[in-house]
Amino acid sequence: MLIDLRDIGRYVARIIQDDRTLNKYVVAYSDCLSEEQIFRLTEEVSGEKIERKYIPTDKILALRTKYTRLSLTDPTDRMARYMRVTTDYEFSKYIRGDNTPAYAEYLGYLDANELYPDLRPIGFREFLGELVEGKIERAYKEVPMFSPPTE
Repeated sequence: MLIDLRDIGRYVARIIQDDRTLNKYVVAYSDCLSEEQIFRLTEEVSGEKIERKYIPTDKILALRTKYTRLSLTDPTDRMARYMRVTTDYEFSKYIRGDNTPAYAEYLGYLDANELYPDLRPIGFREFLGELVEGKIERAYKEVPMFSPPTE
């Protein structure tokens, strides 16, 4: 599930005034896209080809087992803990498919798109178009791991 950072305040302003959301969890998003859909859309809008590196399910499962075992064996091993979190995330998102509106509904979340059908979020395609046209800055540019290397 994706949401444009510019939409968060608009959703929160509505959610905190709405009696239906009192003591409830609310999920807000514009699009629910797979990684492959994100790659294809990005290629389409940018005109660039993105190299993909696929990781087979069995490899994610094996690495998850390995790093879970290592992190439990030595809780002070920071790299094992980091890799456990990483592989747990990959398992949750890519294998189990937890990051979906259906799963949020199963967990009891209210869907902001159903609560506020008049609020049109900025879709991922629109975000990409604005980014490619230079109308907006790249998200998370201040986070080193998401920044291009500097020479």
